[in-house]
Formats: sequence, C-alpha cells, structure tokens
Amino acid sequence: IMDELAEREVAHKGSYEAGKGEMLTAFYVVSTLLSDLATTLEHIDQGRQRTPTAVRMRETAGGEKQAVVTVLPSDMHDHVMLAGWTGQVWVEPGKEPTQGVLFEERRQIGDGDLCAVMGAGNQVNVIVGDIVQKMLVESCAVVCKMNPVNEYAGPLLEEMLQPLVRSGALRFAYGGGKEGALLCNHPAVDSMHITGSHVTHDAIVWGGQPKVGTPKFTKPISSELGCVSPVLVVPGKWADADLLAKARDVAAAVTHNASNNCLAAKVLVVDRDWPQRTRFLDLLAEELQTSSMRACYYPGSREKHAAFLKHYPQAQTLGASVAGLQSADTVPWVLLRDVLPRRNEYALVNEPWCGVFTELVLDTGGDPEEYMQQAAKVCNNILWGTLSCGVFVHPTTQKAHAAAVERLIADLKYGLITVNGTGLVGFGMLKLGWGGCAGTSTLEDVQSGCGVVHNTMMIDNVQKSVLRVPWSPLPMTPFWFPTNRNSEQLGRRLVQYGECRSLWNLFKVVVAALRG
Repeated sequence: IMDELAEREVAHKGSYEAGKGEMLTAFYVVSTLLSDLATTLEHIDQGRQRTPTAVRMRETAGGEKQAVVTVLPSDMHDHVMLAGWTGQVWVEPGKEPTQGVLFEERRQIGDGDLCAVMGAGNQVNVIVGDIVQKMLVESCAVVCKMNPVNEYAGPLLEEMLQPLVRSGALRFAYGGGKEGALLCNHPAVDSMHITGSHVTHDAIVWGGQPKVGTPKFTKPISSELGCVSPVLVVPGKWADADLLAKARDVAAAVTHNASNNCLAAKVLVVDRDWPQRTRFLDLLAEELQTSSMRACYYPGSREKHAAFLKHYPQAQTLGASVAGLQSADTVPWVLLRDVLPRRNEYALVNEPWCGVFTELVLDTGGDPEEYMQQAAKVCNNILWGTLSCGVFVHPTTQKAHAAAVERLIADLKYGLITVNGTGLVGFGMLKLGWGGCAGTSTLEDVQSGCGVVHNTMMIDNVQKSVLRVPWSPLPMTPFWFPTNRNSEQLGRRLVQYGECRSLWNLFKVVVAALRG
C-alpha cells in the first residue's frame, strides 16, 4: 500500500531528487505512530503504564510548578537510532504529569462521539495521525472527508485501515467545501477536527460573521492550522563545516514537499552583527539554487508565490530546472534578505504555502543573551503561528550561556521546539506532541489551532514539546535531505522498522542509511 501511495503522490506532485523516497520516508511516521501507540494501549489494557525516562519539576517565570517528562530515548532502539537525542513533553503549568487519564475518562463514557475529520491535502501521514488520534485516543467514531487535493489516497487508506472500517467506526467521504459543510453540520456529527488553513477554520466556525460573541459553529472543534515557522540562529563562532551542514538542514526544511508543509521553515531569525551571517545566507542560497524547482501541485500556492514577489520584488529567485517539466509548471525558490521585525510585515504574518524563505534581522549587537531575549519576544509577538520552531546554538555558546538558552526554550510559545534542528525533524518524533502551543489559541484568534496529536505515550495536558538534537552532523546524509542517494530503499526500511522494531529491521535501516 505504501508503494502504491508513493506512486500516486509522485504522479500528482512530481518526482525530484529523492524520487519516491521523500514520500516513503514520510510514511515512516504512519507505521511508527501505529505501532508505538499500540504498545501504549497494550500497557493500559494490562493495567500498566509505560514508564517515561524521567520526570522533573521546573518553576515557571510566574512561580508555578511545571512537569517536564522525558520520553526520548525510551529504549535501546532509541539509543541506536537517535544517539544523543532527547525529547521532552512539557505539561501545562500547575497540572499533574498524569498519563492516560484523559483516555480513560473518554473510554468510560461508553459510546464515543462521531467526529468529522477534515483530511489534510498536503500529506497522507497527517490524515492517518488525525484519524488515529480521534479513534484510538479520544474514543470517537470517525468520518474522514478527504481533501480534493489528495483524494486519490482515500481508497488506499481505506484498505490500510480496513480493520477500523470493518468495525463500522471509520468511514471515508469525498467532495469539496459544500460536502464538508454538510458533514460538519450534520446532526449526527458531534465534533470536528481540521488540519488546514486558519481561513477555512474561521469560515466554518464563524461563517463569515464578525469573530465576537457566540460562533456560528458551536460543536467542539480541534485543529492544526500551520505557522510562519521560524529558525533561530544564536550568534556564535561556527566552523565552515557547521555552516554548510546547518544551511543544508534549513534548505531541506524549506524544499520538502514543495514547502507545502505546516512545519516548513519560513523565517531565519539572525543577529545583524553575527560575523558569519552573510556566509550562512550565501550557503543557504547555494543549496536552494541547486535544488529542483517544484510544480505548484497545491491549489493557490502559485498565487501565493506571485503575491509574495509582488510585495518583495527585490527578493532573490533560485532553483534548478527539472527534466520533463516545463518552466511554466514550476516556480523558483525565493530568498528574501534583511527584513526588520515590524508588526504586520507581510512576510511575517502570512503563511506563504510555497517555497519562499525570509531572513529576519535583529539588532542585538552580536550578544547571544540579548539576541535570545529579543528573538523570543519577536517570535511570540510578531510572527504568526505557534506550531513549531527550530533553534541552532553552537555547543560552546550553549555552555557559556546555559541559563539563557533554557530561558529561551521556556519562553518560546511553540508546540514543538527543536534545538539544533527544524520542525521537519521534530514532526517525526511520535512520542512528542504535535499541535499549537497550549494556551495560545482562542476561537477568535486561532493561530496554529487547538489540540494535540502524536504523543504516543499519552501524557496528559501537553503544553509543548522540546526535542534536542546533537550539534555534530550525522555520519551519513540525513534521510530528510533531498540529496540522500538511497532515500527510496531507506524509506521502505524505515516503514518496516516502524511496523516491527526488531534488531534485524534496525540493522537494515542502518545499512540503508549508510548508503545514503
């Protein structure tokens, strides 16, 4: 099924450096999510809980106690696959670090709600994640309406999830906005989940009326709605190899899936006086220049691309042509430099949903602590969205300013913060939560949405998650890089490993990775 899905994705989106590999490695999320959540459910069925690696308490700036639960690494496999990586789930301040309590409460109710899931149009793995969250974690029956953009995947998802379909608890529906509105407002539907645009969310909830008072749509709704995702570069002294490695990491987060990802890197937050600023931007431009320009498969992305260039005609256009695609079918990558942190700046408050990337410059004099303090304020108060962000900080800088780095992580209001990586990497860590930072969203100002998915250890009351990645580059090309030469085989091996975490499957992953 995964190979057939990948074939259909390539036929729809186009084939670039990684071929089917980009799609297959994305499906690793599906197999890992299902198997890891199954492990948690088996523990619960046996009256046990999965034991986190550690739980510590911290004190917030407001004096409240906050639990930080370490969920990565959790076993020998994590130590091998993710050597040196750690992942933490931060519980909402003032709440106990319980596990599975909310799941048990929903299960005790008996017959669950019927939830209408509006499927994401950009990534099939997101659709499966939303269905699994509602069915297996929140005990809902689900009607999933496929997005017209990728409705070709619907029959294959029905086949893949056939046990749930046969049980009568899962059905798929098809159509556009009219059918979606009929489904959401159907009297048999109790709740709704949407992954998509905040514009679509507001159209459903408010129905075109002013966003005050009682909304038109009053059923419970959860959502994941994207973000102008920042990557923070804390000023420090980097080796040439580090500059190149991090430029490639950021470029991968820009180009993956034609940048039609809610987690796509969109803004680079840098200090104007960082001595290596120009060199880093030049390396990033070189990476984008050698990356294949991609087709605008997602409706509206070409128009968003044109609107961005209309606002910023000085922006640099980059990218390599693709054999078999006419230039009219593709659009170049766009790099905009030297934007200031002004409120309502177009590039900072509009999620472009296409391959554009903006350099946001802070005047903090090259001082790491001043930079971190100002960067948190700018990201929280000027950039739109609260979904995910990345922070690159050199080990020497981190050691010299350890307290300031931890304060930055605590202050950033994002659902997932990846230290020395991007949201593209963090999304695949299924024990962590995925969704907007809790407490930042209202129906009137929904930002990146409300609710959390993934979180396969079922930690209750998630505020946000933090992934910490080692600074030193991996000894092989990361599988999320478009330049990985063995991504198709590696993708298949990862899917197999996600299904069955055996030592043999782990060995096959390592061999395939080394060939990348």
